[in-house]
Amino acid sequence: MPTAEVVPQSGTPLPSGLQVEDRCLVGRIPSVPGTGQIFGNGVNIVVQADSLQTFTRALADAAPIACGSNPSPTEGQQLIARLNGVPGLRVVDYTWPGR
Repeated sequence: MPTAEVVPQSGTPLPSGLQVEDRCLVGRIPSVPGTGQIFGNGVNIVVQADSLQTFTRALADAAPIACGSNPSPTEGQQLIARLNGVPGLRVVDYTWPGR
């Protein structure tokens, strides 16, 4: 099982795969289907996604909450529950400010 890792640099694409930036978050996934990472602003979410659309949707869903000035742990739990409800997406691990 992969573990979450906060990557200090953003804007550096993987040698192969996809990198998407949405406001303060970056999403990286080496291939789809596969395991990707959404991180930024103290948030780090590792997900398994079945398609590019599913992965980018997870990034777009996370950005409004995670990019707030001080995302609360409760907001993080609600986001993770919402992401787990998306068909084709599963949260493997996550870290959140205050968690």
